[in-house]
Amino acid sequence: PFLPALSAEVSEGPAGSDRSTRRAVVFAAQALVPAAADQRRAILAALAQLPARFDPVVKVRALAGERQAHNEDLPYAALWTEMEQPRPISFVAGSMAAALADAVGFVTVSSTAALEAIAAGVPALVLDEFGVTDELINTVFAGSGLLGGLDRLIAGDFAHPRTDWLHDNYFHPRADDTWVQLLTDAVRSRHAAAVPATPHRAEAPQSLPTRARRLLRVLPPGWVWQAVRRVRRSSG
Repeated sequence: PFLPALSAEVSEGPAGSDRSTRRAVVFAAQALVPAAADQRRAILAALAQLPARFDPVVKVRALAGERQAHNEDLPYAALWTEMEQPRPISFVAGSMAAALADAVGFVTVSSTAALEAIAAGVPALVLDEFGVTDELINTVFAGSGLLGGLDRLIAGDFAHPRTDWLHDNYFHPRADDTWVQLLTDAVRSRHAAAVPATPHRAEAPQSLPTRARRLLRVLPPGWVWQAVRRVRRSSG
């Protein structure tokens, strides 16, 4: 829903925008990754070393005290106040679309906001400084042409993704959405065959002793039930 114009051709930015007047480099912060404080400080330090023609911006999910989907133990704004501040960094909330409106570059560790930047034609950088792993949620960007380290961020080196990666990750022609027709045909075939639905067979109500026995089977360790069975066999 945040990608207004999905196509094989990535736009060169919002209509009427003048890229030459843009200055913001937007970093999409995430609550969970990277998890280490020193890694987060390293990102902030790299943003502070951007060339003077850029304005570093940290796009946060919420301002201090506001609820987020994931609790953030190490907010970037709080870490920034503890660091030496050679230049100002802006911390903004609100929509990603608004943050990208003045963006000349976009950077993230693994945020899906990268797709919004791509759709808006904003060159991007996905940091692989801390690895490319499932834990960092960034393996999907392998082969995209967007991965790079903090040295590329410091240099303001952003890129557009590879065409083949775009095609495999939502930016494909509408005509390639064959699953829609396949699903429609499958539903029509199902109705045409008039296959009766399998009735659900409700189990008879269980007595209290039966429910208790079933519960006890999963509570004691296995060796207890082995001992019970041996006692039963010996007494029989």
